[in-house]
Amino acid sequence: MARPDPAPSVAEAYDALAAWFVRARRFRERARLDAFLDGLPPGARVLDAGCGGGIPVARHLLRRGLDVTGVDLSAAQLALAARRVPGLRAVQGDLRRVVLPPGAFEAIVAWDVVFHVPRADHARLFRRFARWLAPGGRLVLALGGSAFEGWLPMGGRRLFFSGHAPRHAVRLLRRAGLEVVSCDVDDASGRGHVVVLAVK
Repeated sequence: MARPDPAPSVAEAYDALAAWFVRARRFRERARLDAFLDGLPPGARVLDAGCGGGIPVARHLLRRGLDVTGVDLSAAQLALAARRVPGLRAVQGDLRRVVLPPGAFEAIVAWDVVFHVPRADHARLFRRFARWLAPGGRLVLALGGSAFEGWLPMGGRRLFFSGHAPRHAVRLLRRAGLEVVSCDVDDASGRGHVVVLAVK
């Protein structure tokens, strides 16, 4: 018997947490993001996968003169983004199903979103990322640092988290046709947090 898809519950939780999340979100990844973006020309097309309310990542990308598309499950988060991040092209949808053109992006930022997708779908999602990247395009992923799947508390709600051990995640990215440049521990606390850089 198939497990229920957690996506509706994730969307509902982020809808309920929209205002809290804007207050709680910290831009700890700024230095890593700037290093990742270095060399992209003004107007380069970037996908913010799991853009939420658009702050801080999408807003930062736009301030750097990039052409930004954001995809997120949560209607409430995207409503915040529409008000707070003018210029963001926002799409509500599931990254496993949303339709985006092949080769549409010079870069994809997927920060703290893949771990809300069931790990059984990660290989297919990584293939989608590879397909959406233009030749020579780049991808940054922030993933959970362990093989874990389950529900954890956040902001007074329970959220679904899922991931592979980093070594296996790297293998899946390579099988998707991406060259993995680095895989570094970003936060060793708890189950950990890793940042992966890859290019097409």
